[in-house]
Amino acid sequence: MDSKPAFAALALILAAQLACHAAFSKALVFGDEGYYANEADFVSRGMVIYRDFFDNHSPGIAYAGAAGFAVFGRSFESGRLVVALVQAAATVAVFYFASRLYGNFAGTVAAGYYAAAEVLMGGFWFITEQFLAFFILLSAFCAWQYFSAREKPRGRDIFLAGFFAGVALLFKQPAACFAAALAAFAASDKASARGVPLLLAGIMLPVALASAYFLASGALPQAAYGVLLFNFGVKGMRDADFSLLFTPFSLLQMAPLLVGAAPLAWKAAKGGWSRLDAFLFAWIACAAMAAFPRFTTYHLMAALAPAAIIFSGAAEGALSADGREAGWRGAALRGAIAFFALDALAVAAVAALSGQMGDEISAYSQVESYVHAHCGLSEGVFGFPGGAYFFMNATPATYYLEFSPWLVSPEIEADTIAELEEKRPDCAVVWNRWLELSESRTATPRLYAYVEDNYGGAWPAPGGEFTVLKRNG
Repeated sequence: MDSKPAFAALALILAAQLACHAAFSKALVFGDEGYYANEADFVSRGMVIYRDFFDNHSPGIAYAGAAGFAVFGRSFESGRLVVALVQAAATVAVFYFASRLYGNFAGTVAAGYYAAAEVLMGGFWFITEQFLAFFILLSAFCAWQYFSAREKPRGRDIFLAGFFAGVALLFKQPAACFAAALAAFAASDKASARGVPLLLAGIMLPVALASAYFLASGALPQAAYGVLLFNFGVKGMRDADFSLLFTPFSLLQMAPLLVGAAPLAWKAAKGGWSRLDAFLFAWIACAAMAAFPRFTTYHLMAALAPAAIIFSGAAEGALSADGREAGWRGAALRGAIAFFALDALAVAAVAALSGQMGDEISAYSQVESYVHAHCGLSEGVFGFPGGAYFFMNATPATYYLEFSPWLVSPEIEADTIAELEEKRPDCAVVWNRWLELSESRTATPRLYAYVEDNYGGAWPAPGGEFTVLKRNG
């Protein structure tokens, strides 16, 4: 396939992808987005994560969102616009990577596959997995640039591979498994082993810079607790979720893993792997493990790029064991991929452009107006949990306390009660699901009892997801 038709196809793919993101910019709001949007809002107002508000995630998305607010304005849509640009850049990177490996036809197939599947997997949400997937993709590309240059590998490539892996760590901790696999893969070959020190230096650079920032901000101990100790000592496996394995829709979302791994498994059975095959398989396996401990749809976003690239190679017939078995297998794969890519992209575009989802952001704005109408602009508001609402552009006089029953320890519960006693917010905006969950009574019994004893006069907010409680007395 010539370059000009391939670039024209890529342009059409990007246009359709961005159209989908634009159509979804106000719809299908996901609870985790509120968690991250609120944190980005806090950072944009000068607060420091871990020091001024607690989180158990890596800090990257809070600061990426704050940067987006600085450029595009402080709004929920700005976060989704940043994600749209990241996903478009990822599509271009997938196209370029697959084209370098297998040719322009494969690059076009890979780009179309990625652009369609990322939308269907929730790739428009403002969540950390989108950034994790992007930086792992950049790291993998730079790493293969180094590994494939057998005679004169460039140290810059392996350093950048490490750097992007380190940046991925700043977005999600399980990226450590990818970074470790990258180092092991480099060390397994004499020619590339010389680059291991540069790789490790690249990984450590963004981590060191972030640590220096938190040290200067007086937040390094809190950051270490939130990012590392809390997850191992408090949260543990309580968040483990394997629902991907049990529901038909979630099984459909396993397609990127299945179609990515199947051609390599077939090739291994026919005649063994090349070093490229081993690299691609290690990439997709480690990217899937980055979903730990929640193996659900969007958590597997990092595995989508390698799956698209591997499958595009199968479509090109480049993964056949002896290099000559394109035949009917190649034709069948071309037809299957073309059908999947066009069908998935069409479904996503029609669903997005149909306008059936409505403007959910406006609905959340109605909740904010409702809260202010009942509580007043100068009174404190306690958000329960923080990730369930999107009060962007909150007035400075309004106090918001973030809390989630899934990110709790006895110490955090006690600190939250003490903070409530000190601040004495006049209103609580409570997510109805929190009121209904048995986990709320078992994981946070004292806090649940505190809210029951001190707040009443429930008013259901617009949309039916929240209840506004007024402080007794």
